[in-house]
Amino acid sequence: MSGVNAQSAQAVPESSVGAARKGFDQWSAFQGTRSEFFPEGANAARPVDVPTTDPEGRNIRKTASTAMGAKAIPDAVVKDIEDMVLSGKLSYDRVTDKASIGRAKQTIIDEGFQRALVEFSASVRKGVVSKDLATLGQQLLVNAANAGDGKATAELLSLYAQMETTAGQAVQAASILRKLDPTYQLYAVERTIGNLREELARTHPDLELTIDPALIDKFHQQNDQAGRDAVMEEIYQNVASQVPATWRDKWNAWRYLAMLGNPRTHIRNVVGNAGFQPVRAIKDEVGAALETAAEKLGFQFERTKSFAASPELYRAAWSDYPNAAEVLSGNKYNDARSGIESRRKIFTLPVLESARTGNSRALEVEDALFKRVTYADALAKYLKANNVTAEQLTAGTVDQGLLGRARDYAGREALRATYNDRNAVSDKVVQVARAMGPFGEAVLPFKRTPANILARGLEYSPAGFAKSITYDLYQAKKGNKTAAEVIDNMAAGLTGSALMALGAYLAAQGLVRGGGDDEKQEALDDLAGRQSYALNLPGGGSVTLDWLAPEALPFFMGVELAEAIGRSGFTGDGLVTALAASAEPMLEMSMLQSLNDLIDSVSYAESSGKLPAIAGSALVSYLSQAIPTIGGQIERTAEDRRTSTYTDKSALLPTDVQYALGRASSRIPGWDYQQVPYIDAWGREEPTGTLPMRAMNNFLNPAYTSFTNVTAADAEIQRLYDRTGYGSVVPSRAPRFFTVDGKEKYLNGEEYVRYAKKRGETAYNVLSYIIESGTYRAMSDEDKADLVSDVYQYADAVGKAAVSGYEPDGWVAKAMSSGVPAGAYMLYRSTADANGDGTVSGSEAAHALLPLSGLNDRKKGKVWQSQDNRWNEEKNPFTGALSAAGIPPETAADILTRYGEIDRAAYSGDSVPRQKQTELSKYLDGLGLTAEQRAVVDETFRFYSMFPAKVLPYSIGTMSDAAQKKWPAAQSWGMSEEDYLKYYAIYSGDGKKADKIRKLQEAGMTQRQVKHFYEIMGSEK
Repeated sequence: MSGVNAQSAQAVPESSVGAARKGFDQWSAFQGTRSEFFPEGANAARPVDVPTTDPEGRNIRKTASTAMGAKAIPDAVVKDIEDMVLSGKLSYDRVTDKASIGRAKQTIIDEGFQRALVEFSASVRKGVVSKDLATLGQQLLVNAANAGDGKATAELLSLYAQMETTAGQAVQAASILRKLDPTYQLYAVERTIGNLREELARTHPDLELTIDPALIDKFHQQNDQAGRDAVMEEIYQNVASQVPATWRDKWNAWRYLAMLGNPRTHIRNVVGNAGFQPVRAIKDEVGAALETAAEKLGFQFERTKSFAASPELYRAAWSDYPNAAEVLSGNKYNDARSGIESRRKIFTLPVLESARTGNSRALEVEDALFKRVTYADALAKYLKANNVTAEQLTAGTVDQGLLGRARDYAGREALRATYNDRNAVSDKVVQVARAMGPFGEAVLPFKRTPANILARGLEYSPAGFAKSITYDLYQAKKGNKTAAEVIDNMAAGLTGSALMALGAYLAAQGLVRGGGDDEKQEALDDLAGRQSYALNLPGGGSVTLDWLAPEALPFFMGVELAEAIGRSGFTGDGLVTALAASAEPMLEMSMLQSLNDLIDSVSYAESSGKLPAIAGSALVSYLSQAIPTIGGQIERTAEDRRTSTYTDKSALLPTDVQYALGRASSRIPGWDYQQVPYIDAWGREEPTGTLPMRAMNNFLNPAYTSFTNVTAADAEIQRLYDRTGYGSVVPSRAPRFFTVDGKEKYLNGEEYVRYAKKRGETAYNVLSYIIESGTYRAMSDEDKADLVSDVYQYADAVGKAAVSGYEPDGWVAKAMSSGVPAGAYMLYRSTADANGDGTVSGSEAAHALLPLSGLNDRKKGKVWQSQDNRWNEEKNPFTGALSAAGIPPETAADILTRYGEIDRAAYSGDSVPRQKQTELSKYLDGLGLTAEQRAVVDETFRFYSMFPAKVLPYSIGTMSDAAQKKWPAAQSWGMSEEDYLKYYAIYSGDGKKADKIRKLQEAGMTQRQVKHFYEIMGSEK
């Protein structure tokens, strides 16, 4: 093949049999299955015969042929490149790759090799990630290899290993680099050190990073690569010890240690990873079923899943993990730069440095366990699906292409299962956060992990399924995705949809609660100890599940949807609300606490203050990140009551500074700055349990627990809110200031606690008294809601008066001075204006007081008199002249009522007072009073002109004008004057119609007569 000229070689791939080599090894066997090969370069160092397509039929990059034939590539490295070809790492099937290769070649032509290499190196060091950059690196490597430039080849391989690209490519680059000439290996390290020196020159211009000459000599003295690798480790350590730790290095290291260095973080990491394993396993089972179905339908593709693998194959796959451990460790793939960075000493204090490295190692070990579990499971099922046995894997006789693809798949699954993978979502989040500089660090100290959790949540959801059957299928049709990838995405979407259905079912059964966007309902839930995004436990407790992201996202999407349907049926608005609320668990994660704080700050800030709120929240968050979380756990464990930070607007320090200091003090045991007990809307402090329980919840429990405490008042308020929708019935926590005599009174911490307790306790006690009364139960829900609002108004006034010179007025002042329980006074007040005319008569006041239990006549009389001090004390139904004569308050109230009716009625003639007195006398005759009692009533209830009126003989002429007008109709009906006098007094009396009908029947009328009598009285004639 060497005789083919360069022009023809570049024009088309050469046809060749190549079958003679089939059967000697996997590479030879592969060559024997192909008929088209790349032509060798004019200066090829060896014949290579690289086919143009891989075992899967995908196009192989010409890079493979060029690199394998290049003089700069040792013979020992050729086998590695062969393995990369077999595993598909040098293949492509995307049309857009051709355009990317064209752009890379043009860049080298336009800028020259050296300048393009410098730009490529700078981009890699900045962490830039793009397909064009990776393609440029490949083309530069081809040029360097063709030119026989060992140093450039070594530098490019080193840079390629540093690139944040696929794990397999990076490891292969590092592996090839280790097999280059020792001089070139050392040169690659020296170039890395040079780049590091350039970066540090801005802060340390006099710093000289060098490799100890003794180590260089030692490196050259080694006879094998194992020895050189060992010396290279010493070189990394030698250089790392020379790199100084800047203040930023120390600050960032301390921040992350402060945030992550606590047992609860590690437990959440372990339990969170463990919680996702069943979900992933179900996804794989669904995927296996889909792959089986697709295969039976005639689709040809390499399967990635099977329903089960034998224990032997699983053990063999478990043992294979070390081959991928470096790739999956998260340490940027064993390149020189990461080798140096990982060995740097940040803190000079040994205990701090040990804590930093120990905490990082612990997190890596925790993730590594689940990576290995996932890797072994995925690899075993991949191989089982392709008929590979445990014996073959153990003996190393598996087709290298198949094994490479299986390892890549298993590695990706391991990274995805522990949220360490790279994807478009997390890459964009990291990019944006980095672009925001310190602000991004303040708001998103953790970037990739929460972004990956969000990505998993979207993949495992109905949205993920919809994407798989639309966009993914379209991409597969274009050749940009494999059938197995589409099926995997479908399986994830179906699994998430099942989680959503489970959430909806459990919510419908009342076993799980969502969040929702009703602030009033949230306030009621908080008051009763109910938690959002929680599993309800038998006995009234609950435990949050929001920390189980990403599986919590589709699960609570179902919960929210079920609750929305329960509230208002299946509507578009309900669906949108459910989808929006389902993202809330993401913000509840501790790693996004800073972002959550920012959102809260903006939402509560006024329009003109949103920008300062953003800046202030970010600054407070950034500084607070350096305060150890474990300190807060210790502090909360020591406190037997929940506390909160109180900001005093009247203090010298700005409230933002107070909040920052208070938040800091809550994490520092022994320092309590502006910390006050948390006081709920009922004025209660919130206990946090026994010491062992507090220790478990703060140090070990990844969730939050709560026990519900639904009082009768809570239940009634919830019922009222559900029936009326009035937010005014929901109690609120005490504000931090109020108005006294037109001026704002800002409370300090001590005053606030007294005010909040007095206000809340008063509201709770008064409301509890009221809801037990028959008067309250007889009211309509709207009237009850108005009464509850009055309770809160009264309680607020009492609380204000307790901490300031506030003086209540109006009905609140009357209630305070009435000498009766506030609840009783408010029940009386809410029912006193029986006719709704806006005023309260003596009769209305009396009848409102009569049914109130728990009050004696003296107290009722005091309330009656306080309603209007102009009322005649002798007419007080409870303590007046009639009471002294032994007349029951009920009878006295009825006399007062009838007296008022007669007094307001229209009479004509010269003796109106006498007519009224006569009408009253006729009424009194039927009450069965003793002579002494009758005399007291006659003396107390008189109608005056100039002298007390005397009673006239009973007749129609003594009745009111209205009564006289109706008399002819009654007379024509056959009613006697005596009966009319008796019955009309009942008809025109006070009370409900039903009561009057009953009294008319008791006086002698039949039901039919009563009906006709009412018709006559209602007639216009």
